Amino acid sequence: AVMSGGGLSDNVAESWPTFVVSRLKHAKTSSEKKLLFLLRHLIALHRKHGSFGGKRSMMEEAKAIGMPEVVLKKLLDTFTVGQPSDRDDGKLTYRSTKTLKDKLMLHLLVVGLNVNGCVIPTADLVDDLQYPHAQLRNMLQQTGCNVKVAPTKGDGTKGEGYIGELKAPIQFPDPRRIKR
Repeated sequence: AVMSGGGLSDNVAESWPTFVVSRLKHAKTSSEKKLLFLLRHLIALHRKHGSFGGKRSMMEEAKAIGMPEVVLKKLLDTFTVGQPSDRDDGKLTYRSTKTLKDKLMLHLLVVGLNVNGCVIPTADLVDDLQYPHAQLRNMLQQTGCNVKVAPTKGDGTKGEGYIGELKAPIQFPDPRRIKR
């Protein structure tokens, strides 16, 4: 059970990303909760290194990372490449390429922006994603966010990381020029 007594159960609070847990407690509508569950599943897929499939069944993989099998299958179809396994058993092994990992990260950030009112501090995501601030800054810029250095805190200490804010009209970074 994810919710118990109006709050999150203790085992969920420990194993789920802190970004999701902190916002799930304050989610008012079912659509906000659904977006947070999607974000949790995207983060779980991001955290899973290596490949899926092979020796373990899809049901075992889904149970291991705590998501419904149908959701895992859809995410794997979207963010990985299925290849026949080395054994001749007809199963697929799912592997992720650099491009598909970036696609997953961009989707994850867009859902995070949607959940958080189009503003997202990198400090909230660094631990959950195990991604450095600078790379998160670059990814946020690719989503069209205006990215600023985090402001100083109330006690005068320097803020941590960056703040990405999505404003209309969206301004994407200029494409990189290939040197020839």
